[in-house]
Amino acid sequence: MSFFKVKNPNLRCAAIIDVGGGSVGIAIVTSESDTNTLKVIWSHREHMLIKEEPNEADFLREINTTVINALLELGNSGAKTLHEYDKSIKIQSILITLSAPWSYTVTKSVHYEDEVPFTVTDALITQLTQSAENETHAILAQTSKRVELGVRVITSKTVDVTLNGYSISNPTGKKCTTIDLAHISIAAQEKILQVIEDSCQKILPNVPTTQHSFMYLYYQVLKHLHPDTNEVCLIDVTNQATEIGIVRDNILRNTTYAPIGMYSLARSIAKACDIPKEEAFSILKTGTAIEETYTKSQVTAINTICTEYIHALAQLFTQTEDKIMVPKTFFLHTSTDTEQFFSLKIKEACAVASIENITVLLCTSELLEDTTMDDTALALSTYYYHHAHMYT
Repeated sequence: MSFFKVKNPNLRCAAIIDVGGGSVGIAIVTSESDTNTLKVIWSHREHMLIKEEPNEADFLREINTTVINALLELGNSGAKTLHEYDKSIKIQSILITLSAPWSYTVTKSVHYEDEVPFTVTDALITQLTQSAENETHAILAQTSKRVELGVRVITSKTVDVTLNGYSISNPTGKKCTTIDLAHISIAAQEKILQVIEDSCQKILPNVPTTQHSFMYLYYQVLKHLHPDTNEVCLIDVTNQATEIGIVRDNILRNTTYAPIGMYSLARSIAKACDIPKEEAFSILKTGTAIEETYTKSQVTAINTICTEYIHALAQLFTQTEDKIMVPKTFFLHTSTDTEQFFSLKIKEACAVASIENITVLLCTSELLEDTTMDDTALALSTYYYHHAHMYT
């Protein structure tokens, strides 16, 4: 039987690529619609080295190198594993997600009303959508000025239409006096997109790709698993950034990030305490008692760095685009061994921002409790791929 022939018409096979703040994860998965079965055939995560604080150009060069190395691993080890698993299966599609600082998720809402009831037409929806996209393009034009080679829109989608305050899936032909449309546009840095697309074309030529921001995918999975969660703050801590996404009325309304993540903190701690970066990173892991391990001056330095991070978080929580305090329910996504550390920092940041009675839910244990993958970013992406028909 040919390698390129699929013997089960209900089976789909995809390569999942997650470009994080300082690492790239890849998985090969199969999804069977008739049995609702998802299998992870192979996975791998390629990490950037924990170096001294890089400038923007060096950082971009390092992540691009990491992308290339990860995709080479897909073409070698991944392809071999898939062939050994079932030589009749081929990879049919590629799902790519990009986290901050490589991606930008912008939601714009447009409102229209009239004293006299009017009928919603396709032309009106198109006009409102164009208005939202025009506002988004103005924002992204400013972003492009700050980013080498600019940014490119990779996803543009209307996510909600509300008539007289009620969400309607098929508004055309309905009568109302007010209509509100929420539209999400996702952009990513052009240079990293070129590297990903060129590498995918070499390893998996002519295989169709879908591209999203990780925050958008995170939001969609949350909606699917918890459809009644109308107000929540999503937090994604990568190696180099902490991104928040604010969901109000079940719509991802606002995203922003601070350029501080796991490796950023580790570099700062290593420099301040004169210890190896890998040792500094271990401090962020669950169960590390710094008072029993380090000198008083080192403990003071570590606490100072953590306090600076807490205040950066508090600033994100208090400077939302809609000027409203963040929701009191948080979903945290980060590596499994740093969940407890960052959960504590979120609570401390909320105290600084005078946000009381909060709940912090951990992505692995609370959102994807049935996953067998330790790599939660890939777990979220594979879940999204498996249930993609739910999001259309």
